[in-house]
Amino acid sequence: FVIDPRLTDMVITENGRIWLDYGDGLKEKIPRIPMNNPSVLRRYAVWICAQLGKRLDDARPIADVSSASGIRIHAVLAPIVSMGAVIAVRFPSQGVCNLDMLYKKGMYSLSVKNILSLLVHMRANILITGSTGSGKTTLMRALLSEADSNDRIVSVEETRELCGFKGDYVSLSTRESNVEGKGEICLPELVKATLRMRPDRIVLGECRGEEIR
Repeated sequence: FVIDPRLTDMVITENGRIWLDYGDGLKEKIPRIPMNNPSVLRRYAVWICAQLGKRLDDARPIADVSSASGIRIHAVLAPIVSMGAVIAVRFPSQGVCNLDMLYKKGMYSLSVKNILSLLVHMRANILITGSTGSGKTTLMRALLSEADSNDRIVSVEETRELCGFKGDYVSLSTRESNVEGKGEICLPELVKATLRMRPDRIVLGECRGEEIR
């Protein structure tokens, strides 16, 4: 079922139940191979994070990681959850997305579409906020599609979601500390780095602390 291009989210609960969202809310899906063994589910969560270079174990029981194609995986191990593990997978939207397409799908009115386009061309600062699955990343991609093709765009994210752009695009992401507690690179440090990379546009994926200032 992951092959279906309509799929936006998949979540696996600690008891192995699987829920899928094809754009109309989460609905349970019975897998061919049961996932109701807590130890198996835990090993699967650890393995999938390790494949993408992220540590997930007793010392660091929460992981957020993404693939090169933009698939984002969030995993939490017991005892943070009651048993086994909980996994949430977010799949990037397929194909090209722009402001006109989102207008035709009913995301906003024509007047709002024109205002958004104007803000991009004026190089205004734009803050996008909303609940999970409300379309923040989709809107961000559409806004970037309005930018000049010669613009140098630098993005800063905790977990890479904005990927696949053509042209002069640089993607920066944070790094956790190693087992010795060294090597951590946080959002503020990366934002400072963007200012030395001659950007025309800076995209900050998360706003929670001093990186905003």
